Formats: sequence, structure tokens, C-alpha cells
Amino acid sequence: MKIGVVGARGRLGSAIVGILQVAEGVEAVAIDTPDADLNAVINTAPLTDVHLHREALGYGCHVVDVTINPDLIRSMLALDEVARQQNLCLIAMAGLAPGLTGLLGRELLQEYPQSSCVQVSLLQSVSGKSGKQGTLEMLDLLTSPDCKFAKRPYPESQKSQTSCRELFDFANPELVFLPFADKLRLVTGFDNDNLNRMIRGLAWVRQIFPAGYSFLTRAIAQSKAKANKAAAEVIEVGAVALDQDGNVLAGRCLKLDSDYGTTAAIASATAVLAIRGLPTLGAGHLNQFITLDTLLNHPIVKPHLLNG
Repeated sequence: MKIGVVGARGRLGSAIVGILQVAEGVEAVAIDTPDADLNAVINTAPLTDVHLHREALGYGCHVVDVTINPDLIRSMLALDEVARQQNLCLIAMAGLAPGLTGLLGRELLQEYPQSSCVQVSLLQSVSGKSGKQGTLEMLDLLTSPDCKFAKRPYPESQKSQTSCRELFDFANPELVFLPFADKLRLVTGFDNDNLNRMIRGLAWVRQIFPAGYSFLTRAIAQSKAKANKAAAEVIEVGAVALDQDGNVLAGRCLKLDSDYGTTAAIASATAVLAIRGLPTLGAGHLNQFITLDTLLNHPIVKPHLLNG
């Protein structure tokens, strides 16, 4: 099988090409536009329209996309009938978040239908390798006026118990497009409480002194981009099912080796599964096509999972 990667000039695209090239029976190529020899296309580029997606479907290629842009996602989902007519899959939100976060949320809702809410958390490592632009985008997200910072229940890794962490609301597009979004809460933060509180302080600076906020965030992003080049980038995705009184019914925590690497592995595995045949066709979120166990047990994704 042959899979093309659009936007491979970036870090994520490079990670996807690398993962696919070591997968048995897969040839990965970096491309600017799809060609007739491809079986699937993975897009990691920040596109502004779905011209490439439509063209890829026209060539008979499955399409996998990891964007978080709500407008682009909406346009992709509008290609549902086009994909069905071609007997193809256009899988949007097929990364770590969105993607795995939605799969984990759906699993707990199915296991505990009495849940009033499922909270999915993305706990990022303070030693992560995010670059300057990624750090700036994350700081802007977490310091926005509508981003609530509060104590939340948190599932402990490799334990049945839960603890409590101060985390931020997470404006993930799954809250817009998933049919169970009314029962889904998405939160995020870092594994260092002091850093989380510092970000909360930046939110206050942003409101009263925007110029000072810009200076501080640029300095932080520049410093982080230069630091921790060899650091581990472990990231945790956890979920807790809550009853109407906020009591925890169950929880699960996945520990992963990295943000970029896991996103690349999820997109790569999804493309391979689509080529080999999925029971669902059309355009939609990752959860419409595969189950959580199928994804986590896939040989491309499994090496990135540090716990079960």
C-alpha cells in the first residue's frame, strides 16, 4: 500500500512519514498534491479549504486529517456523500486530541450509560518538546477569558482510584461535532501545578495589560523551544465517568510516549485500517470508524502506549 503525507515539511508530517516507513508493507511519500498511485492521503498541513480532500477522494484515496480547525472540519464533514459514493473514508479529528480523546470518552459513556458526564483530560508534560508556535498557541488557549480553571477529578495511572487536579477547560472541536458532546467535558493542563497557576496568572495579565502578556508569552515560548531537547515527553489521556452528583463511577488513564508521536501513530494506523477495509464509509470523526481497543492494539500505535 502507498500513503501520501501532505505537509511533511512540519514536525508532525515528518513523524508520520517516519512511522509509516517502518511499518511493514507501507510506503510513505511526502507530497504536495495526491496522485493516482496512492491508496490514502494523510493531511497534517494547516489548510484553509477542502480542495485537497475533495481531489484525493476523486483519485480514489482515503483521507485522514488531524486538524483542530472547526471550519475546516465542518467542510470535511460536508463531503460525507462524496466519500460514500466513492466507497471511501474521510476521517477527520484522527489524532491524539481530537481523536483519542473522543474515543476514550465514548468508551466510558458506553460502559456507564448512567453517567451524567464523562470528563476526558489531557495532562501534558512540562518537559515536552513543543516548539515556539505550539507553546504560544497553547498559552493563548489556556488564558482565554472563557477558559475556566478549577479542581477536577483525575484518574491515576495504573490505579482504580482518582485524585484531584487543577486543570483548564479544553476547547477541543469534539465539543462541537460529537453527538454525545452534551455529556462530554474536556480539560487539560500540565503535570506541574505551579506552571498551571502561573498560566492562570498570565490570564489576568492578558486582560489588564495585553502588551505585557505578549512580551511574557513570547519569552516563555522562546525559552521552552530552546530547552528540554532530550527530555521525555510523556503525556497522559485520562477519563472519568461522573454521576449527576459529581461522584466518580469509573476512570481510565492512558500514558503515552509523546504528543506528536502518538498523533502520528494514530493517523498512520487509521490510514492503514481504512485501506484494508473499515465497516463504515463516508466522512466523520475517528470514533465513527474504529473502536478504542482496535486503535490501541494496532501494531503502529501499541509501541506508543506505556500502560494498558
